[in-house]
Amino acid sequence: MLQPPINLKSLNICLYGGTSFPSWLGSSSFYNMVSLSISNCENCVTLPSLGQLPSLKDLEICGMEMLETIGPEFYYAQIEEGSNSSFQPFPSLERIMFDNMLNWNEWIPFEGIKFAFPQLKAIKLRNCPELRGHLPTNLPSIEEIVIKGCVHLLETPSTLHWLSSIKKMNINGLGESSQLSLLESDSPCMMQDVEIKKCVKLLAVPKLILKSTCLTHLGLDSLSSLTAFPSSGLPTSLQSLNIQCCENLSFLPPETWINYTSLVSLKFYRSCDTLTSFPLDGFPALQTLTICECRSLDSIYISERSSPRSSSLESLEIISPDSIELFEVKLKMDMLTALERLTLDCVELSFCEGVCLPPKLQSIKISTQKTAPPVTEWGLQYLTALSDLGIVKGDDIFNTLMKESLLPISLVTLTIRDLSEMKSFDGKGLRHLSSLQRLRFWDCEQLETLPENCLPSSLKLLDLWKCEKLKSLPEDSLPDSLKRLLIWECPLLEERYKRKEHWSKIAHIPVISINYQVTI
Repeated sequence: MLQPPINLKSLNICLYGGTSFPSWLGSSSFYNMVSLSISNCENCVTLPSLGQLPSLKDLEICGMEMLETIGPEFYYAQIEEGSNSSFQPFPSLERIMFDNMLNWNEWIPFEGIKFAFPQLKAIKLRNCPELRGHLPTNLPSIEEIVIKGCVHLLETPSTLHWLSSIKKMNINGLGESSQLSLLESDSPCMMQDVEIKKCVKLLAVPKLILKSTCLTHLGLDSLSSLTAFPSSGLPTSLQSLNIQCCENLSFLPPETWINYTSLVSLKFYRSCDTLTSFPLDGFPALQTLTICECRSLDSIYISERSSPRSSSLESLEIISPDSIELFEVKLKMDMLTALERLTLDCVELSFCEGVCLPPKLQSIKISTQKTAPPVTEWGLQYLTALSDLGIVKGDDIFNTLMKESLLPISLVTLTIRDLSEMKSFDGKGLRHLSSLQRLRFWDCEQLETLPENCLPSSLKLLDLWKCEKLKSLPEDSLPDSLKRLLIWECPLLEERYKRKEHWSKIAHIPVISINYQVTI
């Protein structure tokens, strides 16, 4: 029978059509094998004796539709159930993953003097909807556990003697209360990174999280029954908090925020519907704040107690839902002295105390149809660090910037997107931009022409996407610096450059891509 050399280190078996694996797979003679992947072998009903591979560290088993039981044969070819053998299966295994095992329903534990998986650090179970019972009970080295789409898997803290060693946990789709008891251990733990998603009956933040003294990241996603954080708050060791699709959750009381001196990243997405306004100075070390489509939030501010120019915030992203007709910035923006990246996406935007943009800004993305005060008062031309600017949906804003030449000469990338009224582009407002290298027109559905001499001499990339009425390029004045031309879903341009006489006018550009067809 055909078999690979015994000094093989890595093996990937995919789409094997037999009902059982060859006898050599799992032989201890493959002493050098450290990585094994078995995928989409849909007819196999058993696994080989992989526990005999002495050096195996990584094991992936995916898409075995006929497999229903993993039992003693998985650990050792000759061992009998109930034996007192001193053999230890999987002595070196560090990572194991089972994925898309649709009919697997039973994982029989190893029985012997020594336990299996002594070095296992990570176990991942994904989309095993029929799997019942418990995980292995003795995993002294385990650090990471991922459970996703295993709706019948039952666990209690008493069955898992290894919870205290876990550092990273990702739980997705445990629906029953009996399953959630996995997260209710009173034992101290070393949990550092926790993600909990789609556990619809989770009513409170699990004890396992609250007991951790070294938790650095917490992600909560699609927990419809979770309504409040505990009165004691969350572990103050948190560095990153990500809350998604938890509409009924009330956020932490503002008076407690000062205790989270390690929190540097905070992200909301469609969550905390009771949150109407957000103070940017509440968390003393916060560097990144993202608030996306929170249906009641309509303003940001800095509290009166805050000392001037004390903010550590480096990145601020606010994406307001269309139901919020006016979003208000109730602060002097130059108080955010560390701010480098700013994104504001809302129907109408009001800077209640003037704009006064922070001098360190490197990137600005503005998506709005109306602003107060007008863009002529923003002082963009004085932002000497600004290198990336995006204008979305703001036809009037963009037209004003072009007419008044209000862009700073430091600009390297300019993205113009979703301008529904712009039919032609007057490039006079770009001519002074001696550093501009990337220019993008995305989804400008009415744009028909780019006139001659509209592109700066420093330009290296011209990117055109979904400009369906754009007929031609300024072929006689394309800058010599242009290295890449990208054209996506621009049917008139595509048709034009199929013709030889027009193609010859752009053929000198080193890289041209039209609808993913690249010419170099």
